[in-house]
Amino acid sequence: MNNFITGYYNTAVSAAKNPDVLLVDSMLSAAPFLQHMAWTQANRQTQHIYREVADITGIDIIDFDSTLPRMEASFSLGHTHLTALGGILELGDDLTRQSGGADAVFQEQALLFAKEAGCKLEASYFTRILKTAIEKDKAFQCIESKTPMPAVAVVTWQPGETCGLFSPIYSKVGERFFDMQKLSSGDIYLNKDGIAVRGAIIKICVGLLLANKRSYAALCNIPEDITPAKFAACMANVIDMASPTDNTTIIMPRSLKTKIASLYSQYGTSNSLMRFTDNYEMQICGVRVVASPNIPPLLTIADLPNAV
Repeated sequence: MNNFITGYYNTAVSAAKNPDVLLVDSMLSAAPFLQHMAWTQANRQTQHIYREVADITGIDIIDFDSTLPRMEASFSLGHTHLTALGGILELGDDLTRQSGGADAVFQEQALLFAKEAGCKLEASYFTRILKTAIEKDKAFQCIESKTPMPAVAVVTWQPGETCGLFSPIYSKVGERFFDMQKLSSGDIYLNKDGIAVRGAIIKICVGLLLANKRSYAALCNIPEDITPAKFAACMANVIDMASPTDNTTIIMPRSLKTKIASLYSQYGTSNSLMRFTDNYEMQICGVRVVASPNIPPLLTIADLPNAV
């Protein structure tokens, strides 16, 4: 069972008892970095209210039996809205009869929807992380450029701070993540074209929480001919800006990982900051790289501070 399911389902759910687990697996099968995210239930139906730490003062090294400093933390109140993904599935009655029944066909179609939803969420979340990093002055560049170039995000996932969100009115812990409702109680009805069909609505309502600016950073404008040593040096500084832990991941386009791997072989393997395992897993400063085909390979981002 993958990280998403163990993190989301607080009670034991098996695929044999709950077909929703199959939908989650399908969603993650084409969405590599969603597998590493922490997830938290939103504290409002379709939005999440949170406090973001603005400043912490008063913490200091003191002598024994000396006057204690007054510690204070200031917060700003923020909120993030969740997004709904979904649609209507309509299947001809004859098709469902010839294909093992309506339930089997709906499940098959829902798996395809879940996979596509994962791809769309990854692209959207990467863009959101990058945009927020720029807004919070947590984005840096390899070189100055106004032409499209790859970008990389570093995220330390933490429930309640930097994580995915799900709606309590569409998802229920221990039971379901996807909300699937049959139309006409599962009975046959005529669609707008007068065809006898069976229908269902499938929907998820999710969001991305970035409440702690200390937990993410980005590296932009990565040139095609960058050396692995230069790339690793830039990444080392960016990783430090994301307060790395065992829950930190480096997110990059799959095409960039392939390019860096090729250059790594070309320049030799003496770079101590970067390594590849036997199963082609890439690590930089000990942090795992998650490469996804859903991330835009080229982005135009200008006017950022240099990483090194």
